[in-house]
Amino acid sequence: LSLQDQFKPNFLKLKIKMAESKLEEVISIGWEYLNLMGLNSEINLTPQYIANYMKKIVEELGEDSAKTIRTLGVMKNIDSIHAMKILTYMVTPAYMISPLVFTEIILNMCDLSIKYGNTVESPYAWALMGFTCINMNLGLEVTFTNKVADEAMRLRHAFGNKEFRTT
Repeated sequence: LSLQDQFKPNFLKLKIKMAESKLEEVISIGWEYLNLMGLNSEINLTPQYIANYMKKIVEELGEDSAKTIRTLGVMKNIDSIHAMKILTYMVTPAYMISPLVFTEIILNMCDLSIKYGNTVESPYAWALMGFTCINMNLGLEVTFTNKVADEAMRLRHAFGNKEFRTT
């Protein structure tokens, strides 16, 4: 089966496991699908790895983070769109299970948005990235996180979201 053909069955499995409150399995099924795309969870996930990944994303956004987010365009790559949907579905279970896995998921979503453009799920990722930057105390100015959060709100309206899409 192609990656696209595997999306619906895997997404359905995620929904079933979420309904059963089997949060670890939601994360596991999500990473199995994402691994097929070449998106892998870091084996030795550490706070330092997350901090370095966060700094990489911040550097890629550059000095005018809001403008960069605004000019990313719309994601058109179907595999990446599916990955964003899977990652979004993994956010809540990861938040409940592991702050590091939660942050890794958010950063993967932001990374996909930088590489391929924004999707309807991107505002959620950008807002959570701003939240995570503050909590990680990376020495970033509050204005950076505020700009990212403000742009997430603008982007949310641009996609017509009345609320953030989560699980």
